[in-house]
Amino acid sequence: MPEVSLQLFFSYSHKDEALRDELANHLSTLIRQGVISSWHDRKIIPGEEWDHQINDNFNTADIILLLLSSDFIASNYCWEVEVTTAIERHNTGKARVIPVILRRVDWSHTPFAKLQFLPKNAEPVTSWTNRDEAFTNVAQGIRAAAQQIKAERQQKLALVTKEAAIAEYRQLVEEFAADGEISFVESEILKDLQEQLGLTDEQACTVRDKALESYGKYKENLDKYKQIFTKLIHEQGYLLDEKAKADLKKLQQYLKLKDENVAAIDNEAEVRKQQAEILHQQQREQAEAEKLRQQQANRLQQQQEQAEAEKLRQQQAQRLKLQREQIEVERLRQEQQSTGNDLLSEKGVDYTRLRDLLRDSEWKEADKETLAVMLKATGRKKKVG
Repeated sequence: MPEVSLQLFFSYSHKDEALRDELANHLSTLIRQGVISSWHDRKIIPGEEWDHQINDNFNTADIILLLLSSDFIASNYCWEVEVTTAIERHNTGKARVIPVILRRVDWSHTPFAKLQFLPKNAEPVTSWTNRDEAFTNVAQGIRAAAQQIKAERQQKLALVTKEAAIAEYRQLVEEFAADGEISFVESEILKDLQEQLGLTDEQACTVRDKALESYGKYKENLDKYKQIFTKLIHEQGYLLDEKAKADLKKLQQYLKLKDENVAAIDNEAEVRKQQAEILHQQQREQAEAEKLRQQQANRLQQQQEQAEAEKLRQQQAQRLKLQREQIEVERLRQEQQSTGNDLLSEKGVDYTRLRDLLRDSEWKEADKETLAVMLKATGRKKKVG
């Protein structure tokens, strides 16, 4: 891409037009080389608005030459319009003003007295023995100024380009560091972007460290907010009243927290509340189930105890019955002994087997034998079915 030439504006008195033309001739080489392009009011095409043309070119000029002479100083337009505007643009860095002394004049108390003059030593062109040497010195000074301006602009452009590259890199770093860390894959992506943008390792490292540091500070503020929020929840319960909400909004603004992060903390509290309610419900249900289980166990135990008591009662009754029968058998045996008939009753009942069973503690068989001898002794038959 060809280098853009700097625009040079001649601010002069028309009485010095011949000297201006002579200077323009000495600047021809700079124009052909594309270092500068020049403009003055004689280039206004007939029919155009001269004031508009002058203002447009004056306000876009990179270099403004003030061609000084007594006539220039005496010109109200040159002094009140062009000099004033030129110094303003020079002070803001929008243009470079170069005073060129054509003819000797007192300029010591002018607004541009602090600037570097041409030709060298501020010697007027018309005072030089060889005028060509004077204009050559001016042309060389303008070339040096143009080169400096271009170098400064290139540095500025490079700085802007670098700042834009750093800004692009920082944007992606901050996106990746949103969770407080940069993963291996994210690091590889950033390394590739660093190479594309032409950033040094030091520049990239500075951006990454600052992003993580900023996140650390932000995380610290977020934790501080969460602690205060949790304390309010413990004191007031969830949901908070309007005053507490307003105070938390002030705290958020003070800590410079994002709405989405604050909303996440609030949502987390809501989830914890719901979980606590679910847990409490589960505990109530478990307690109710345990109560029912205990009641059922008590009923079963009571039934078991009742069944056991009934069994013991039946066993006791059975033992009592057996004891009575044994007593009866013993009574009958004694009666038999008294009659001298060994274990034979008057009805011919033989108690010998029953005696032997009782002696051997065969209680179940003894019970059956007792029933049999009792039936026989009373003359009854065993009930069938």
